Amino acid sequence: MKTTRVLLIDKNMVEGDHIGQLFNDTNEHIRIHHLNSSELVDEYFTARQFGAPHMDIPSLIILDIDFPNALEGLDLLEKMSKMKNLKEVPIFIFTNNDDKAIVANCYVRGANGYFLKPTENSSLPKAVKMLNERWQNIIQRGFGYNYKAV
Repeated sequence: MKTTRVLLIDKNMVEGDHIGQLFNDTNEHIRIHHLNSSELVDEYFTARQFGAPHMDIPSLIILDIDFPNALEGLDLLEKMSKMKNLKEVPIFIFTNNDDKAIVANCYVRGANGYFLKPTENSSLPKAVKMLNERWQNIIQRGFGYNYKAV
């Protein structure tokens, strides 16, 4: 079976690792690529821009919009949604930020879904399961990668 790649952009290394593990628990053939610093994000997208052969296109991007802060996260989201080779990849926001203006801006800039991280760590598995189910639902309904939930 083919390995599915998920790009996770989250500055919190421990939380990002936990999210990656939970995602792997629900999907046997998922490979999480976690970027937790602006430098790693810049390197990743520079390599993508020049078509590095070792960099497969992810099937899903999960972005904490507060990476490293909301304004820069919004810029990153817009940049990703306009990149030719990432344009059709679903982008889900998974964040603690519940600012309604930020939520609206995310959808305007290309997000396919907006999920709030739970305040309690014990609720994280349920939140990741919900995010995964939404992703699978988009795929199974045949919307393809062009689906925008606006």
